[in-house]
Amino acid sequence: MRARSFLAALFILGATNVVEAADTPADVVKRALDEAKKVASDLRLVQLQFLGFGFATGKNGIPDMTREGPPKGAVFYFLAPRSALRILIRMNRDAQYPPDVLKTFRERGVLAKDVEVETLNEPHSPFTLSLPETFLDLGKAIDAAKNAAAADCAGEDPRMSSCRLVQTAELHMHWNERADAAGPVWRITFGQHSRTLASVQRDVGAKTGRVFARDAPHSSFTELDQKSERFTRVLLPVGRTFDSLWPAVNDAVRKQDPRYRPYAVTLVTQLGEYQRAPSGGYLWMAHIRFARETPSWMWDDLEAHLGWRADGQAVLDFSPPERLRGPRQVIPIVIDDRKLPSADAALRAFLRQFPSGYFEEYMTFEWDESCRIVSSNTMETPSGDHVVRTTTTHSICGEFRLKNHRTDRVYFWLSNQDNRKWLFGVGPIDSEYEMVRTNVPKKSWTWWTRVKHAAYWQYFMVDPATGQGMTRCTAPNDGSSAIAMRSCP
Repeated sequence: MRARSFLAALFILGATNVVEAADTPADVVKRALDEAKKVASDLRLVQLQFLGFGFATGKNGIPDMTREGPPKGAVFYFLAPRSALRILIRMNRDAQYPPDVLKTFRERGVLAKDVEVETLNEPHSPFTLSLPETFLDLGKAIDAAKNAAAADCAGEDPRMSSCRLVQTAELHMHWNERADAAGPVWRITFGQHSRTLASVQRDVGAKTGRVFARDAPHSSFTELDQKSERFTRVLLPVGRTFDSLWPAVNDAVRKQDPRYRPYAVTLVTQLGEYQRAPSGGYLWMAHIRFARETPSWMWDDLEAHLGWRADGQAVLDFSPPERLRGPRQVIPIVIDDRKLPSADAALRAFLRQFPSGYFEEYMTFEWDESCRIVSSNTMETPSGDHVVRTTTTHSICGEFRLKNHRTDRVYFWLSNQDNRKWLFGVGPIDSEYEMVRTNVPKKSWTWWTRVKHAAYWQYFMVDPATGQGMTRCTAPNDGSSAIAMRSCP
C-alpha cells in the first residue's frame, strides 16, 4: 500500500465539526502505516476505527454539548497471510490537558504511550479485504450520515440529547454474496435515541458518498452461515478421465458460485475394471474440494462428487457447504483450474505400478443382526427316582462387529505442499499425508498415489508443472504413528 497516494485523498476534513482536531486523521493514518511497515512489509490495512469523539469546546472554553469534538483515539487492524497486527494511537491530547500539565505527565510517565503496536495470535477484526488507496474522506462521510440521520433525531433537544453527536467512525470493505458490490463503507455511529434508547447508525459508501437505506449487508461476520445455500445436481457429458472431467466440473461450480476455487482432488479407480480394458476411461469416482474466501476470517468449504451411472451418464453432486472459522482452520491455497496441466499420462503411469490382481484389505465396524450364545448354565433337580436337567442360555442379538473387506479400488490425490490435510472425501491417512508434504518441493502441487505391498508401501509422486517424479517407500502404517521411511526394493 503506497502511503503517500493513500493519504492524498484520505481524511481531508471538509466542512465538519471536527476540523479543530490537532491530530488530523490523515496524520494518524500515516503514523499507523509507518508503524505497520516496521513490523512486516506484507501487512494490509483491513479496518480502522476512530473513537471517543466527546464534546467540542465552545469559544468560551466550556464544552459545547451540541457538537462532537475531535476523536481521542484510533484503532487500526492489519492482516497478512500468516500474521495480524493491531495499532492503537491516542490522539488530541493537547485538547485534553493544558500544555504544562501535559508536559509534566509525559515527563513523569503518567500517560500511556501515544502509539501501541500489538502482534496478534489471530485476527481480532472480522474483515480480510484490503482497503483501497482512495475513498471518501471522513468529514464528508460524517456530513452525509448526519443529513441522513436528521429525520431520526427530529424533535430531539440538541442540548439534552446525544442523538446527533458522533461517537465512532469505522471503515471496512462491504461485500455481498455475489461478490459484485465490493467497496469501502464508513459506518458512522451517533449517540442514543431518546425513545428507542438505541444508537443511531448510518452506512456511507466511501466511493460514492451514497447513504445505504439500511445497514450495509454483511458488514459483520459473526454468524456461522447467513443463508441456506444448496448446490444443484448437474449432469455432465464427460468421460472417465481426469482431463475430461476437470474443466466441466469447475465450470459447473463456477456457474453456481464463481467465488469457489479447487484446492484438493481425490480420484478413485476400480483397478480390476481398468485392467480388463486399459485403453478406455480409468476413473470410477472423483471428489474435488473447493474453498470460497469471504471478506472475513471465515471461509466456506465445499465438496463436489462425480460418478457415472450404469448408462454412462456422469452425475455431479455436492455436499452441503460448510462455513469454517480461521485462523486455526486457515483457508487452503487454491489452484487456477485453467492452468493445471494435463494429468492423464501421469495417472495412467500410476496405474501401471499396480500389479495384476492387486487388492487392499481394510476393517470396518458393521451392525450384525444375528444372535450368539454368550453363556449357558445347566441345573439338575431331583424328581422322584430321576433327575431333571434344565439348561438356560443367554444370547446377544445385534451388535457392531469387525468385518474384513477386500477391495480393488485405488486412489490418486492432488494436494498442495503448504495445505494441511483436510477432510478429503476418501483420502490418505494423516501420517502418509505428512510424509508426502515433507518430501515434495515447497509451495508445489503434487499428484501422488501409493501401492501397498505386504512388507512395505511404495509412494509415487509427480509435479504436474514439471512432470518430474519421485518414489519413496515406507513401512506399513495405520496412521497412529509417524511414518517409518525405508529404502525401496
